[in-house]
Amino acid sequence: MPLPRLLTVRRLTARLLSPRLRFALAVFLLNFGLLLAFRLAFALAFRSTGGQHAWDNVLEGLYLGAKFDLRLALLALLPLLLLDWLPLLNPVRWRAARYVWLAYLVAATLVCTAFYVVDVGHYVYLGTRLNASALRLLAARDIALEMLWQSYPVVWVLLGMVGVAAAMGWLQWRLAFPQLQRPGGPHPLWRRAALGTLCAGLVLFGLYGKVSWYPLRWSDAFFVADPYVNALGLNPVLYFFDTYENQSLGYDEKAVRAAYPEVAAYLGVDHPDEATLNFLRERHPQGLTQGPYNLVLIHLESFAARYTGTFGNGANPTPYFDEIARHGLLFTHYYVPSPGTARSVFAALTGLPDVMGSGSTATRNPQLVTQHVLLDDFRGYKRFYFLGGSASWGN
Repeated sequence: MPLPRLLTVRRLTARLLSPRLRFALAVFLLNFGLLLAFRLAFALAFRSTGGQHAWDNVLEGLYLGAKFDLRLALLALLPLLLLDWLPLLNPVRWRAARYVWLAYLVAATLVCTAFYVVDVGHYVYLGTRLNASALRLLAARDIALEMLWQSYPVVWVLLGMVGVAAAMGWLQWRLAFPQLQRPGGPHPLWRRAALGTLCAGLVLFGLYGKVSWYPLRWSDAFFVADPYVNALGLNPVLYFFDTYENQSLGYDEKAVRAAYPEVAAYLGVDHPDEATLNFLRERHPQGLTQGPYNLVLIHLESFAARYTGTFGNGANPTPYFDEIARHGLLFTHYYVPSPGTARSVFAALTGLPDVMGSGSTATRNPQLVTQHVLLDDFRGYKRFYFLGGSASWGN
């Protein structure tokens, strides 16, 4: 009695999936594979930057980066999943529709490759992955293009980009599009509904990126103070758009100069100078005890100073807080320019005022993620950070 033949992956997918789903799966695998190849090439090309890196952190960075790559591959697949059921765009029924989708896939690959090429140049020049601040170069477009032409092999780079897009188009045509011509087995309605629901769930889960209340975010890549590892965890296409809303933020120097005398007097600036806009102040703490402190920094939501006995409330509403203030160090010059909690947390940990505009906060700006945190100066301490409440508040 002959041994039963094992089902190949091709036969198994032919039995379970419709031609459209097989086609979408093949397109996704090819695109995801290309993004992973780009990530591996980046990791190998820049592995020596910044000295030695902990191996477990490198693997964690690559893992996070792969999840961002997964999200980008699925985003590129969404137009196909959402529109290929339309009669004129159905690649199963109309051969002309296949050329439309092939053109889309080649164009998407070309755009993605362009992002990665610019990202490599950006990283070599500035040491950071591509972000929306690069758009400032468009302000002097002629100078930027001339510098680009003189510094890089532009023609060869463009030919390489076209070659990658053409190669991917050829692979799609040879490996993905033939799936549309291979009929699947007869599928009852309940099976098609179940498969459709399962596929939709997997796509949404891949886009969400995490098994948690909050989705995968750019900030997840900054889990360790190692710029190379952080770079491994970012996707330049997604990171560019994550930073887009903050790419043109600045301050109104004319308004600052007009208000400088009043602001400098209010803050007690040591040597006011309207020419340089000096805001420096030196304070020397008094009455410090010898030896290391057991330091506990408690930052409370909506805990206004005027409601405490320490700051003059005669009803004695906060006796325990008042006792801590009496026996500890009380900083009465701490100041933030806004009552928002996220802005206060940023100022407390960095010593810098959060002056972000556009209704956002510095804690949500990817370009401000590298800051000197005051607690970094406490050498020889075991440091613990406890956060309550909602992480979506940007604290």
